[in-house]
Amino acid sequence: RTSWLSVNQGDSLRAEGFGICRKRVQRLMRLMGLEALVPRPGTSRPAPQHKIYPYLLRGLAIDRLTRNIAAARVGNSYVLRLTVTEAGAALAARIANGYAGAYLAGQVDSKAGANREAVRVLAGRVEELRAQAQADTNAVQQYRIQNNLLSQSATALTEQEISQYNQALALARAEAAEARSRLAAARGQLGGGGSGAVGEAAASGTVSSLRSQRAQLSAKVTDLANRYVESYPDLVAARSQLADIDRQIDAEVGRSLRALEARAEAANGRLASLESSLGSARSTLRGNNSALTALDDLQRRAEASQALYASYLNRYKEVVAKSGAEQAGARLLSEAQPPKRASSPVLPLNLALGGLLGLLGGAVTAIALESAYRGLTSGADVERALGVRYLGGLPLLKSVENKRGDPVETLAAFPGGIYAEMLRGVLSAARAGSDRVRVIAVTSALPGEGKSTLASGLARVASLGGEAVALVDCDPVKSRMAREFGIGEGTPGMRDMLGTRDAGPGAALPVATPGRIDVLAFTRPLPEGERLLDGGRLQRLVAQLRESHQLILLDCGPLLALAETREIATLADMTIVTVKWRATHDQAVLTALKMLPWASIKSLGVALNAIDVRRQSQLGAGDATAFYRQYANYYG
Repeated sequence: RTSWLSVNQGDSLRAEGFGICRKRVQRLMRLMGLEALVPRPGTSRPAPQHKIYPYLLRGLAIDRLTRNIAAARVGNSYVLRLTVTEAGAALAARIANGYAGAYLAGQVDSKAGANREAVRVLAGRVEELRAQAQADTNAVQQYRIQNNLLSQSATALTEQEISQYNQALALARAEAAEARSRLAAARGQLGGGGSGAVGEAAASGTVSSLRSQRAQLSAKVTDLANRYVESYPDLVAARSQLADIDRQIDAEVGRSLRALEARAEAANGRLASLESSLGSARSTLRGNNSALTALDDLQRRAEASQALYASYLNRYKEVVAKSGAEQAGARLLSEAQPPKRASSPVLPLNLALGGLLGLLGGAVTAIALESAYRGLTSGADVERALGVRYLGGLPLLKSVENKRGDPVETLAAFPGGIYAEMLRGVLSAARAGSDRVRVIAVTSALPGEGKSTLASGLARVASLGGEAVALVDCDPVKSRMAREFGIGEGTPGMRDMLGTRDAGPGAALPVATPGRIDVLAFTRPLPEGERLLDGGRLQRLVAQLRESHQLILLDCGPLLALAETREIATLADMTIVTVKWRATHDQAVLTALKMLPWASIKSLGVALNAIDVRRQSQLGAGDATAFYRQYANYYG
């Protein structure tokens, strides 16, 4: 729903803010009566189970509110349109009116806050300017005192002081030059004459006495050195005394030299002091000459500070007088009313768009799945991908009309139905019109393909035709024939027929009877490590069954799982590989076929299992099952 707000030209939408100020949104929710959605800590309401819950709920409510509200300017006018989108019409109107009221209240609060801030800032600024004006006035007085500008004769006194310093400086320079000259002469004598060569040191009585003693000792050392060896005690003692006298002479000369240095340093210090005093006096004279100009500048600054202080003081008084009389710069043109119909979603348009997008998405998905599909759909796929003969297929029971709960019940209830006819088609294709095909091995590439179902189905349709059928369970790992035909554990089975290494030859074969199925199933597992083909046992069993039965079906294990199955297939006149329709990858079947010993395989074909005949007609396959809808009623 729309609300209209009129604002002044100077107002700024960005400054006032729609949905950007959390405090303003919280105040708005209180105005709209939605405070219950945002419980605050410290209220009388029961505390939630988790202390973070109130803050999370508050944040969710604020995010929901700010996400569903929008403001826009109407044309070039100073009118704002406020739009709120909510699921409830009354709630949308309440939020729009509350937000508009909060906007107006926020303007008043903003102006009042601006005035309060201005009063605070001006009060501080006025105090700063007052202190600055007082400081500038004090600076003028201090400058007069510091620069001796209390009278006009200050420069004359400084000139007289400079004259006196010049006279004293000339005397000090002469004394310093004399001291430096004497020190330089003494250092020159010391460098050229050795110990005691300094003139003033030589004039010392102490040095004269020490030099006399040194002359005597030197003569004594020379005499002893001529008469005795170097280690002679008197010679060593004399040389030690001579060295001691030399050190005393050097020390006395050093004291004399240091006295000259101290005298020269004192003269230089007095000279430097006089030069510093003279420079200070000259600097003072220069400062006094410019002091009157600087004093004039300080006086002008003090006058400017006083004027600025007076201006801010007047502004402060005006702002204080306006505080408390603020008014909003906008007004509410019309309140929002609950809408009579929903603005979104547009149901017909959404349904049309949804249907179109669904069709497009379904088509794209179907095309993508079909492009990536690598299973087998029809006989043409079998012959093209695998290069072997296609024998036919079995339908998925739920896709045909005449059916029962499982294949056994379906065959019993409808021996002339579609399921039985498709089994007969596979059997006929496997025999290919030849009576010499008596042993048929039924296998698959992977487990779960329906090979046992196909084998038992072929046995049942053959027995319906009056043939003596033997169904041999050749899958000792995952045997299911005993369970399917209800054969108990105590009944003789494959283990008894084959015999074992520890039990010797097997039991007698069942007597062949037309229209009967003799099931040789595993009622007990083979001993650990034994195989069906060990010692030619299975070969002998198949040979004996050939003499008594018209059809022998070998229900073998998966080719990829059991290596023995590939050898058992060589015993059969025909090998049928069962492939689950549109489920088994063609590469898996091709890999299994490559593992067969082709030199020993008499004949090979593929039968598809669990074909959805209703769907196959939509896939454009060329098999007989693709036209099931046209002849479905034929079976009655």
